[in-house]
Amino acid sequence: GSDDPTMSFSFVEIYNERIIDLLDLECTDHTDDDDHSLAIRSNVDQGVYVEDAIDVRCRNESDVSAAIEVALTTREKRLATNDTHDSRAHAVLILKLERYSKSRGKR
Repeated sequence: GSDDPTMSFSFVEIYNERIIDLLDLECTDHTDDDDHSLAIRSNVDQGVYVEDAIDVRCRNESDVSAAIEVALTTREKRLATNDTHDSRAHAVLILKLERYSKSRGKR
């Protein structure tokens, strides 16, 4: 119904003061490129978020598993192509749950 919750997520890696979108398949080609580094932002409507991070909407467990597999594969490729990667690189899964209330007209 209209009050059913929706779930989406982003998956990023933080390393050396850069935020890389692990769901962006092109990020493996630009391991240390500042042009592909994302920024953390905040506003009243969205709260704290990673600007321009790919947000994957998930309908079921299979959707979640497939997107996480893409992110982990991207991360492995980045680790293999970037000799400076070490244990200071952190993968962060950002989960977003929203429920739209038709009667109240807001999330």
